[in-house]
Amino acid sequence: MAEALLATHETEDAKDAFARVAEARERVLGPDSPETLGALGRLAEALLAAHETEDAKDAFARVAEARERVLGPDSPETLDALGRLAEAFLAAGNEESARETYARLLERLERSGLQATTDTFKVRDVLTGLMFEIDDFGAARDLLVRQVEDLAVAKGGDHPKTLDALKRLSDALSELGERDHEWDVRLRTAGILERTLGPANPDTNRAWEALFALGDDTDRDEYRTEIHARQAEIRAHRAEALARALGPDSPEALDALAWVALAMSEAGDRESAHDVWGRLAEAQERLLGPDDPETLDALARLANAMSEADDREGARDVCSLIAKAQERLLGPDDPETLDALASLAIAMSEADDREGARDAWTRVAEARESLLGPDDPETLDALARLANAMSE
Repeated sequence: MAEALLATHETEDAKDAFARVAEARERVLGPDSPETLGALGRLAEALLAAHETEDAKDAFARVAEARERVLGPDSPETLDALGRLAEAFLAAGNEESARETYARLLERLERSGLQATTDTFKVRDVLTGLMFEIDDFGAARDLLVRQVEDLAVAKGGDHPKTLDALKRLSDALSELGERDHEWDVRLRTAGILERTLGPANPDTNRAWEALFALGDDTDRDEYRTEIHARQAEIRAHRAEALARALGPDSPEALDALAWVALAMSEAGDRESAHDVWGRLAEAQERLLGPDDPETLDALARLANAMSEADDREGARDVCSLIAKAQERLLGPDDPETLDALASLAIAMSEADDREGARDAWTRVAEARESLLGPDDPETLDALARLANAMSE
């Protein structure tokens, strides 16, 4: 009768009926009989459904204490009652007691060899959320490390629940500043997403970018160099995956290739960066033409990589191509043309082409004086560089 009332949402009548049943069974059978505790548990559920959380909490506490006393702390019935008590504390807004009760429950579940069960996963999820709410990121991290391990065994390393636990673990590690561990977890997460969703999926892209942003978030030069080396390796893998999925000439694959070159340069691998910029410049020129801004940008980066790799003459030749293209597109006096001509002059000096450098600086100085006036900082800078070139 009471269950039927509860099923039809007549919670007040159901609550009264369960209360009468519980009182009668306690009077006849005693407070610890299974029938009494079952009736008391159903009364607690009815109280919770009626939003009488304090009374529900007290009833669940009585059930949990009696079952522990009669059946032992690790019996399934005791663990179930403890879980319902923790939920009642949470419903009543008593988060501190909820945390303590969930922690007791989790300890008993794990002690009983139930680490990889649905109930344990649920308890860890809730307890982790409670730890995040009080900024106890160390406790959250420890819970999530166990959660990831057990989910990987029970459901598989690529399962969505495993992935969700990895993401939450990344957040905890970020709050704790544990960058090495966070890097490993984010790398694992990005790999799962790429494997399950594909390299071009937006979620996959976001995971990789979060990983790469982590590599830039450090003030330690030696750590930054190591991170950039790892970034270069991972970005190369990602560029290859995008090339396979979307084609080697797709914008996404070429953009990924540019990031490979940047990471190689940051890691001090100048020769490899030089080679990758060369490949990118060739592809951009083939696809977009020699005068396209993206082609010219790739050429400029190639020239810089050549200079860093001590290929001074190669850098000079590429700078010459850029300057001619800019002049052809924009005219001899356009600021971008003059900037390209200035870069050519610098490359010529580095390649010991002193006469070429003097001629280029002369053109830049004359054009800037005509356009900007004799006292403009850019004019004065060009004149100073021209004087230096003449003195060499």
